[in-house]
Amino acid sequence: YFSTLTISENVCTGNGNYGVYIGPDGGGVHYHSSASILHNELTNNGEVGLYWDDTFGNSHGLIQGNTVTGNGTYGIFLQAVEHGSSLDILDNVLSDNEVNGVYIDGYEDGCEGLIQGNTIERNGEDGFYMCGDVNDGSRLTVWDNSMVENGGFGFRMDDAQCGGYLAVSDNEFVDNESGGIRLYQVGDGAEGLIDGNSITGNGGYGIYISSGCLLYTSDAADEE
Repeated sequence: YFSTLTISENVCTGNGNYGVYIGPDGGGVHYHSSASILHNELTNNGEVGLYWDDTFGNSHGLIQGNTVTGNGTYGIFLQAVEHGSSLDILDNVLSDNEVNGVYIDGYEDGCEGLIQGNTIERNGEDGFYMCGDVNDGSRLTVWDNSMVENGGFGFRMDDAQCGGYLAVSDNEFVDNESGGIRLYQVGDGAEGLIDGNSITGNGGYGIYISSGCLLYTSDAADEE
């Protein structure tokens, strides 16, 4: 409760499991607490560069200015952001990880997130993958990132629903194997915007939306 954690300017490389682990034994970052992961080098670890359990109960997280490369599974693996919390991922280099550059469960129940200024490239699967939803009044903005040469989609997520809001704006999606952007749906009173992106040279789709309704304006040229 009401705690603060800062991990900054460390070099965590060549470890057998995780570079940094904020795990479920302590419940993640909960109940009006905050954690900041700043300007670390998390490279060539056997599992995940940064593992972070739930951010819950009006808590706050910041991941900024880190170099997260060459890890054996995920660059950054994040559990859900829930119940009025926020989590921002800013100005990181996330490259050459075996699975995703960033994996996150979702933003739920009035949460906010900003994904900005990151370089996410040459990861083995999707560059950024959210397996869950932005829902129940939560808001996620993905702005001014470069997602290039990833083995899946540059950006992939499930739903925006139940009053959630998703904006994917002014990003670069180039030469990703499966496509630029994949989104399942925007439904149940949610709102989505895909605007001002450069989406070129991807192996599959520029923008792929499986179902639902979305307003978007983007340059999706040169897709095969």
